[in-house]
Amino acid sequence: MVLPDTGSLEAWALWMVVVAATLGLGSVLLGLFSALTGKDHWPKALWRLRRRVPASEEDRRAHGVALMLNGAAIMILMGVSMTALTAGVRVGEPWKALRFLLTLIGLGASIACVIGANGLFRRVRYLQGQASTPEVPRI
Repeated sequence: MVLPDTGSLEAWALWMVVVAATLGLGSVLLGLFSALTGKDHWPKALWRLRRRVPASEEDRRAHGVALMLNGAAIMILMGVSMTALTAGVRVGEPWKALRFLLTLIGLGASIACVIGANGLFRRVRYLQGQASTPEVPRI
């Protein structure tokens, strides 16, 4: 069995980090759109495919903030992953301690974002997506 070299594995891992961070940025931008406008970010053609939709404009805004928090958590985790993947680079001892501290802060911030998003998702009232019309529900 032939294993790929370490350099190509690192390159693949870093590309996966880039893809995941881009998806996280997309989540942040869609959440920002929903939070600022109170409108749904899904196209009308795909709106019926959703299992649940936020019930009111305020619920759409809270859902958007939760999307932003989830996207931020993904981007922070990808930054931490990139830091961990480049840990083999030789740096001096004070920089290793700083890298470890920043990694811990990043992990803590990511966990806080996920907990905050979960709390917001639980507070949002949802309607069933299949039973509703393509129009935005008014309550």
